[in-house]
Amino acid sequence: MATTATNRRVILKEYVEGYPREEHMELLQGAEVPLRLTGAEPAGSVLVRNLYLSCDPYMRPKMSRPLRESYTAAFVPGDTITGYGVARVVDSSDPRLAPGDLVWGITGWEDYSVAVCVSSQSVS
Repeated sequence: MATTATNRRVILKEYVEGYPREEHMELLQGAEVPLRLTGAEPAGSVLVRNLYLSCDPYMRPKMSRPLRESYTAAFVPGDTITGYGVARVVDSSDPRLAPGDLVWGITGWEDYSVAVCVSSQSVS
């Protein structure tokens, strides 16, 4: 079994005016990531392989240059886009989640993400 993987990710290239288009985003090959937690992560962290990523209407204003305070922070050009997703646990320091479990929540638009599990949100 491989010990690392390439972590492709989607970034916002520039703020959007009008409707988002493909040229506003970029798929980057990313760095090699370990397929095990290193121990440097906060307690309760999980490493997940993202399987499904959502693209929801609430994300559209987050792609625009922030002109006023909002209930959610705007995306920053050059950063990985985030949204809801379904993922499979690869490694976990949370006793409620084991490798192979399916979970959902906010994740990066990337192959692999490390998150701290606030509540057990497993998918049956």
